[in-house]
Amino acid sequence: MRRRITDHPTAIDATNVDQLQAMSFVFLCLDNGTAKRLSVDRLKESGKSFIDVGMGVELMNNTCLEPFG
Repeated sequence: MRRRITDHPTAIDATNVDQLQAMSFVFLCLDNGTAKRLSVDRLKESGKSFIDVGMGVELMNNTCLEPFG
């Protein structure tokens, strides 16, 4: 199951988000809300299959918050 899965430890932004188009399936694990939104929007627009595996939880003043809440 793990064959041909390659990690890309690169910060996603508007200058490189189009690199996702070359991938057949994308696992997103991002802690930056702006980059996550940009990635998800671009993947949806192109009809690419993806899974957002990040939990989307932030700790602020000892309270868990969802970034897109």
